[in-house]
Formats: sequence, C-alpha cells, structure tokens
Amino acid sequence: MKKNILLLLLCCCCLFVSSGVAASTPICDGAFGLKWEFSLDEAATVAANNNWNLAFSARVPDPDLVPTWTQRYKGDIAGVKSNITLIFDQNSSDPMSLYLISADFSIDSAAERQTHFATQLEKLKEQFGPPTKQQPANATYQMAEWSVPWQKGKVKVELANTKMGYSLKYQIHGLRFAQ
Repeated sequence: MKKNILLLLLCCCCLFVSSGVAASTPICDGAFGLKWEFSLDEAATVAANNNWNLAFSARVPDPDLVPTWTQRYKGDIAGVKSNITLIFDQNSSDPMSLYLISADFSIDSAAERQTHFATQLEKLKEQFGPPTKQQPANATYQMAEWSVPWQKGKVKVELANTKMGYSLKYQIHGLRFAQ
C-alpha cells in the first residue's frame, strides 16, 4: 500500500514537472504583428497599421517552381528605420501565405549597430532562451540563431550584424513545406 502511494506521488511529481516544462517552451507564431500564413491582404493591413510604406510588390521566380510573392516595405522596427521584406508562397491550391519576415535595419554607425544588436540579442534570449548557434562578436561578423517551435513546425530566427548591414529574420519551415 505504501509503495502504491509512493509510486502515485512520484508520478504526480513527474507530471507536474513535465507540464511546467512544456508550458515554458517558447513559441514563435510570427513577428512584428504579423502571423505565419497570413494572406497578402492580412499582411498589408498590419503593414498599414504599423505605418510601413509599400516599396515593392511582385511575383518572383522560385527555383522550386512554387508560386512566390515578395513585398518590401519601408518603416520602423524597434524604433529604427528599416527595410522590411515579406515573402509568401503557395502550395497546391492554398492561397498565398506568409513564410518569411525580415528587417534590415538602417543604422550607419558601427557602434550604434553594435549597441542595437546587443539589445535585440538580449530581448531574443529572454523570449526564446539561449541561441542554438552563435558567432562571437568580432570586427566583421556576429550572429545568433534560434530554432523555435510553432504550431506546424519550426521557425528559424536569425540576428546578424556584419559590415554589410544588420538584420533580423524569421522564417518558418517544417510541415508546411513537406506537401
């Protein structure tokens, strides 16, 4: 009898601990107010609400022959002027849906880029935990990358600061592209 009670208590403790771990797992269901698999119209509404100005919108060639659409906006992200790129694709007869969100920050000063990068890195660590891959800071290149779950697969989150520029990119992959 005591063994059964002890076993029951042990099982309850394990269940409690495992449910706490599952509840704290970060999820990435989009970025900058955009949600994965938004349509072109839904994304345009969010862009308008964020005061982003459409700079480019067109169907673009795709090497896998998947119908793909790109929209580029100019606007502010995290208080910094940015070029925002949204890429949509279409699998089978589904409507076009968002799968990539990227912001290229317009910061000329290397010192300001470094400061902003460090701030964004800390925010992303708070949100998603430690990076799955990280390149230490040096004079020419630094980056951090996360692989974060979402409802249908994984999201690759990448923060990069190079001599060429400074960017934050979110891209879904997984079940959606297995069709």
